[in-house]
Amino acid sequence: MEQSIGENLDSKVVKVPIVPQVTQNLAFVRRKNVEHTPRQEKLWQALKESFEK
Repeated sequence: MEQSIGENLDSKVVKVPIVPQVTQNLAFVRRKNVEHTPRQEKLWQALKESFEK
């Protein structure tokens, strides 16, 4: 981003760094007491393993 601003800026222009303050949360929901397909089970296990790390 720094490269997108030219060096010949007017003296009235000030560079202000942008600091992201938005946190995103991702949630997975699974139905209880429902039979899941083998693919669904595999996906669920992969998700659990990746977020346990």
